[in-house]
Amino acid sequence: MRKPNAVAQPAPATAPLPGLNVYRALAVILMILAHAARVQQPLPPLSAAGIFDWPFAASLVIEPIISALFLFIAGFSLVLSLGASRETPAEWLRRLGSRMATLYGISVLFFLADRGVQWPDLLVSSGVLGIIAAGVFSCGVMLVSPRPPQVLVALTLAALGITFVLDSNRWSLTGLNA
Repeated sequence: MRKPNAVAQPAPATAPLPGLNVYRALAVILMILAHAARVQQPLPPLSAAGIFDWPFAASLVIEPIISALFLFIAGFSLVLSLGASRETPAEWLRRLGSRMATLYGISVLFFLADRGVQWPDLLVSSGVLGIIAAGVFSCGVMLVSPRPPQVLVALTLAALGITFVLDSNRWSLTGLNA
């Protein structure tokens, strides 16, 4: 028996979104280039880059845009996922939480392999995957909340407060500075 969904009714089967797939592919290709550029040292400056170096060097110039592409696709995918879900909001959030806990665990394992045990960074800022997991889950909480704007304001103020404290004390967190 299906439980009522107070936030979003299950969507009927929809046609594929080819534009979304092209966007996702572009984001993945650009991120692969940016990561490959980081391990290919030394890269010449963009103005002196050869035909084979140019894509790698250019990907580093637009790396903040590449990150924004991923953030957008993650948020948009959450909205699509919740809209198409046949679960209650609580069930959907529980499933999302389980997936994000797995992603966070992978982040911790990568941190251990790369840096060993460094307390408290191991749990507090294990890397970009941990930041993604926390961010996606926070957005999921906002989506199922009966008051999304208030949750968004609270999350924004919390993030700004944490940023202020870190900056004021000149503290660095590995995952935030990745």
